[in-house]
Amino acid sequence: MIEMVFAVLVAAILTSVAVSNASEYLARRGTQNARDAFVFLSYRARASAVERGVPLRLEIDAVRDHAWIVTRCSGSVGVDTLVNHYFGNDHVNVLTPSDARVTICYSPRGFATDRNPNPSGELMVRFGRGGDTASAAIGVLGQVQGR
Repeated sequence: MIEMVFAVLVAAILTSVAVSNASEYLARRGTQNARDAFVFLSYRARASAVERGVPLRLEIDAVRDHAWIVTRCSGSVGVDTLVNHYFGNDHVNVLTPSDARVTICYSPRGFATDRNPNPSGELMVRFGRGGDTASAAIGVLGQVQGR
């Protein structure tokens, strides 16, 4: 009987360690996947702008944990949403400077013609889940790289 109790105790300890490591891994992968999804959205927006020959706008909203691509850089007439991505569905929070909405307008040549906020320097967007974060840097010309 003592041996059985000892075996169950050891199994419980090993299970708790495995569950703890698994949850840390899932948080780390979740933030990295969110960052990679944002980088992919930027590549898609740039490529679509070049392919269609029209300006496209990529936006990410930290308040709603949402990113999307629309077919116009200014005005609301004739705007179509091409792609939506909700990071909150993956339990990931988007963090931008001052929780501002980040907007990148890609020209038909694939360059960022307008970028808000901070149009003159590198802008960091962070993705967080639990205690883990992953970052993406947005360059002046609209290039987005995971960090």
